[in-house]
Amino acid sequence: MIFFLLLSLASARPTKSFPTLFVDGVTSKNVDQYFQDGVNDWFLLEFYASWCPHCQHFAPDMERLAQAFNSPGSPVRIGIIDCASELSLCTYYNIEAYPKLVLGSRKSWQDSRKSQHTMDERGAALAEDGKSLVFRIDITAFSQASATSLPGHLFLVEAKQDVDKLSGWLNKFCDSDYQLESAVQFRPTYQSLLQMEWTRLYGSSPVVASTYEHASGWDIQIATAYGLQSAFRRLPKLVNKDKPIDSSSPTSTPFQNSTATSSLLKYLTLLCHFYPNETCRNSLCSLSDRVRTSFDDFLKNETGSSQLFSPLT
Repeated sequence: MIFFLLLSLASARPTKSFPTLFVDGVTSKNVDQYFQDGVNDWFLLEFYASWCPHCQHFAPDMERLAQAFNSPGSPVRIGIIDCASELSLCTYYNIEAYPKLVLGSRKSWQDSRKSQHTMDERGAALAEDGKSLVFRIDITAFSQASATSLPGHLFLVEAKQDVDKLSGWLNKFCDSDYQLESAVQFRPTYQSLLQMEWTRLYGSSPVVASTYEHASGWDIQIATAYGLQSAFRRLPKLVNKDKPIDSSSPTSTPFQNSTATSSLLKYLTLLCHFYPNETCRNSLCSLSDRVRTSFDDFLKNETGSSQLFSPLT
């Protein structure tokens, strides 16, 4: 099926992680040491994918944020992880879409790396209470007191890619006063440094989307694959929470009687009819047919698991 095929192709495709200018590059090789070094009390990490146009657009703002906060004496350190090349690390932290910003204290990040963590079926680590390591938060009402009341947890910061708003909140959270350079002033410096660093690393000029239409065909296919993979991962949880479409039909399965399933099938139908690549379009049509026939059999054949509606924490 298309998303398993494309994911395997994507893993074989050479990826070029964003060069790190002011921000810290975190990988599976240096992640443990990263949280041991330095004197920062807090770490804010962006989980991104180098093929993702949203992430490409957000990259200059992350560098602008790091230029301000990654300085001597700062209470918070800014880093990035490329999930295109560090998929297992991102899965460990239950990251299913990009970009995502995760905040945690030094101790919480260090604790998250301990080997005794229970893992769910996807390879995501769970906290001692059996819940995800990463909590969703509303930054407008979140404080250090809130963070310390949930020891051992990390926090998904919903900043809607507004780095100026995020900077103001970080200053309030950390009781600091780090000022961001304006985007207009920072952009020429960023572009010049990016050009030099990209050439040093990869020997060519950077290819970063300036508009969403500039994404390559490969990028579109991989984005579709990741989107479908995420949808199928989340579907059991959504189905368990759904109100049945037709409560008078007791013989239908939760899958057949779910609004989440109905939405996914409509999306697959749309891809089947209008996806620009004919080969992928045929594969998507085949996937749509298999799902409509029997999702339980499809899941078992593709993943080796028939536990579709088991409770998810």
